[in-house]
Amino acid sequence: NNHFTIDGRFSQVKSDGYVDRASSNLQSYAISAAYIGNKSNLRFNIFSGKEKTYQAWNGIDSSKLVDNRTYNSSGTEKSGNPYDNETDNYTQKHYQLFYNHTINTKWSYNVAGFYTKGFGYYENYKADEKYVDYGVTSSPVSKTDLIRQQWLDNDFYGGIFSVQYKTIKNIVTIGGSLTNYKGNHNGQVIWAAKGGFEPNQKYYDVDAKTMVMLSVNNILNTKYVASGYCYSYVYGGSFTTDKFYFPQAGINYMLSLNVKL
Repeated sequence: NNHFTIDGRFSQVKSDGYVDRASSNLQSYAISAAYIGNKSNLRFNIFSGKEKTYQAWNGIDSSKLVDNRTYNSSGTEKSGNPYDNETDNYTQKHYQLFYNHTINTKWSYNVAGFYTKGFGYYENYKADEKYVDYGVTSSPVSKTDLIRQQWLDNDFYGGIFSVQYKTIKNIVTIGGSLTNYKGNHNGQVIWAAKGGFEPNQKYYDVDAKTMVMLSVNNILNTKYVASGYCYSYVYGGSFTTDKFYFPQAGINYMLSLNVKL
């Protein structure tokens, strides 16, 4: 009926990499569906990406450039062959909803909501790690080889709106947004050569950052931030809460079609 539309795509990229073991596997998709009316439009978007990449960002020193320039130190803490799952893994999903409506020749408005979910981890083989650094004090031995995963889990969501009044000579727009971000970081030991850990035992678990931000027409922005970046596996961390104001004001005036102040 000439009102509905839907689009989609999918992609995948794989590579063995140039650097030793620097393989990658990336996937993504996107779907967009919309209703387009005479005065109103409604659109929903969903898109996502997922990646698994072998860690290869440590670099090399100048002595290896000549005869071993593809050397990769990641995974080499494991004796014998390098650990084959020293990888970075991440998934991010986006959901978006847009609606706009023209009330009459002078008035119109737009609203939008969104939600972004991100989660993933990187995995490492660590040799001769101290139990006490992972919160274990009852082990009969002091060190062990282990495999750990360091996770992040993020949520970002909010809404945006604007109302516009338009005449031949004037355009007045009032709008704003409200957003919230939450993030959790945690570390898990998934294997230890000498035992001593519960399955997937966490050695740290912290809500690393929480942020709420309100903006109205770019005139007054208020942001609340609670953060805990300084975190020790053993001694924990401290959180700070801050409140910021960002007042702004401005006027645009069009003298003619070619001159604007």
